[in-house]
Formats: sequence, structure tokens, C-alpha cells
Amino acid sequence: MREDKRKKPKKAVAFLMALLVCVVAAAICAVIHAESRFNADAISSKGASGLMQIMEDTAYWLAPKMGLEDFDYETIFDPDVNIRMGSMTNTLVLAYIGSSLSIILLLVVYADSLTELFKRELVIVEILQALVGSLGILLTIPLTALVCSLLYAKKPKPEDYSEDMEIQ
Repeated sequence: MREDKRKKPKKAVAFLMALLVCVVAAAICAVIHAESRFNADAISSKGASGLMQIMEDTAYWLAPKMGLEDFDYETIFDPDVNIRMGSMTNTLVLAYIGSSLSIILLLVVYADSLTELFKRELVIVEILQALVGSLGILLTIPLTALVCSLLYAKKPKPEDYSEDMEIQ
């Protein structure tokens, strides 16, 4: 009896997905450890709160996007809400920084000031790449819709039945 070849890729995909979940969980734990040392009631000197040190303004901005109605400041200390907000925020940061994360981290660590950091050509290039990439993503759908509408408008329309056509 021959073994079904389709089962192997499914197992491999399941293994890779499980590995990805473990990596993401480990990354979240590392952020929590670095930010609050697993103290759900932690408040930084800058006002960030909870396990993943969410700023109050960020929490109020994210709450409606997460479907949290009647959100108040105390909800930031709920570990479930705080981790969800922190994960969303980190996902946005990683989406914009992308593969340049290690370079950006090194530059931030070794820069004497924020002004000096922004004077570096490499940082400016990374910021411009992020902005151009974001602009490209934002304009993809409207430009595609515009091009399609122009192509569709030029397409010849079927004419009504003419008198010369025979009806069968």
C-alpha cells in the first residue's frame, strides 16, 4: 500500500506553524521580561503601564480597534489586554522597520542623542524606505481600482439588438 504523499507537507506545515507560534511566544515573553520583569502593575517613569509597558495614549488609540468598549485606564493593567495591545504595537513597529531592525537597534544604542541619530545617512535611508513602502501599500488598491475602471471604460459595450439581427 502506497503512503499518501499529501500527509507529509501537512505535517511539515503544522510543525512550522507550531515553531512560529513558539518563536512569537518567546519574543513576547522576552519583551515582557525586559519591560516589566513580569510585574502586571508596573508603571514606568514615563507613564507606560502593565506587562508590556503600554502608554495611555496608545491604549486609548488601540482600544476601539480591538473592539474594547468602555475602555478606561485601569484596563491597561489587565494582562490579557496589555499583552494583546503590546503585540499589536510590536507588530506595527516590525512591519515598518522590517529587516532593518538589528541595524536600527545598534544605531539607537550607540547614538549619543536623537539629533545625532537622525543625522546618519543610514537612518534617513531606512526612514525613507519605510515611508515609500507604506505609501506603496496604501496606494496599491486605489491605483488598481483606477486602472481597472479606465480599462473597463474603454472596453466596447455590447450594442442593443439591431433590426438586422434575426430572432430565432
